[in-house]
Amino acid sequence: MPRQPKHAVDDYAESVVRRRVPAGKYHRLACERHIRDRKREGTSGFPYRFEAALADRFLKFAALVRHYKGEWAGQLVQLSPCQVFRLGSVFGWIRTDVEGAPRRRFRTSYNEIPRKNGKSLEAAIVVDYATFFDNEPGAEGYTAATKREQALIVFNDAKQLVRSSGLKNRIEVQSHNMHRVATMQKLEPLSADHDSMDRSEEHTSELQ
Repeated sequence: MPRQPKHAVDDYAESVVRRRVPAGKYHRLACERHIRDRKREGTSGFPYRFEAALADRFLKFAALVRHYKGEWAGQLVQLSPCQVFRLGSVFGWIRTDVEGAPRRRFRTSYNEIPRKNGKSLEAAIVVDYATFFDNEPGAEGYTAATKREQALIVFNDAKQLVRSSGLKNRIEVQSHNMHRVATMQKLEPLSADHDSMDRSEEHTSELQ
């Protein structure tokens, strides 16, 4: 199978490997793996492929949502090259050894980012897309944390993104729940310190 044309994810990875962009050890190793694995696509014993169209679908979604607070309120979100690499990798790499709909190669992603660098906004974009726009009927998304207040940080960002980006006509927004009835998709905060009975009663009252 011929290798696909170069993608923005490839360009960033090469910039890091060639040390044009400063990066820590593990970030550089992730970039090296990406370049190495792109060369292995279609070879025997390598059951993965980078599907540029899937990466681009997420990146186009991210480019259509708007900031809702601070000096950039109302402006479209612009992902940095590093975010394009990290998130494009998650949504672009798929397995080739399974039948049916594409399945992601990477199911877990660990990111260590300094304070005040948009971690919650990034997570909110990902969870909105993965829950409501990734073509999975019945998808259930959760913003999880030990404390309820922490779980609500990303959930509230996800909720505000829906409101500020013209998506309210597609997603029903409640105080602690977002859902689409037609596709049975839902997004909720989840925490260890929140009683399950209280959560069920709260959710029921919101949907009535």
